[in-house]
Amino acid sequence: MLTLQALRLFVQVVRDGSFTKAGRSVGLSAASVSRNVFVLEDHLGVRLINRTSRKLSLTEAGTGYFDQVEAVLRELQDANDKLSELKSEPTGTLRIHAQMGIQSLIVCAALPNFLLKYPAIHVDFLTSSNAEIDLIERNIDVDIRLGRLKDSSLVGRVLLPNEAIIVGAPGYFDGRPFPKHPTDLSEHNCLFWISDATRPIWRYREKDGAHGEVNIRGSLNSDNGFVLIDAALRGIGLILVSHLAIREHLQSDRLVWVLRDYPMARVDFDIGLYAVYQKGRRLSGKLDAFISYLADFAKGFR
Repeated sequence: MLTLQALRLFVQVVRDGSFTKAGRSVGLSAASVSRNVFVLEDHLGVRLINRTSRKLSLTEAGTGYFDQVEAVLRELQDANDKLSELKSEPTGTLRIHAQMGIQSLIVCAALPNFLLKYPAIHVDFLTSSNAEIDLIERNIDVDIRLGRLKDSSLVGRVLLPNEAIIVGAPGYFDGRPFPKHPTDLSEHNCLFWISDATRPIWRYREKDGAHGEVNIRGSLNSDNGFVLIDAALRGIGLILVSHLAIREHLQSDRLVWVLRDYPMARVDFDIGLYAVYQKGRRLSGKLDAFISYLADFAKGFR
């Protein structure tokens, strides 16, 4: 009779490379482990493991069967863990990364009440990098990013729509013409990211959907968005910036939205706020709780 224990012992033997080691791993004798695997082979009518006095090896049939059984057992464990988490409070350490900018500010604003709601969760919040990071290498559970997901090994959940817009202080336009078309930006002091300096262009989309580019120049470039925003607030020049980052300045009229009828972009027109995590990785209770909480919190920024 095929049993779940026999399947688990078969997988353990393959992982450990011997019946003796597998027995130690699960607290059974080598003979008991061997007997369970033999019963499994007898039930299937095929040999799964070649046994010699020196080592064990999978047969051709055993290799394919092992991959499938291991995947099924993993899914079963995930299902059991998920059920346990539904019955109990999410717990554990949650490692979060967010690039410095509006994504970090939103996470910072959300964290205190999240931790009050889920006191059994411990958070490591990292903001050390402005570049996209390797989640596996850095052991990150979730990365909060702006922009469309490009890595097919990851999953991205949209938390908040967003767009890049051109803004400037009202005082900047004293004695200067207000741009009517994106090509007019070439005649303005456009402050931009250091990464744009090798090819300083801003992209735009015409009303008919066609894309265009305009060469820009300016008196300041920086890798710090807050420096550019502060310079724009002081009337030094125009910036292309996330709408989320300057929404309060727009509401208070300290900045004005330029070229509202033309979608703008540095690289990609989609710069929505995303929660990114590894594909194929079970969404743990702690991670599911955080992403759901952050998604609800982010609604207040719309």
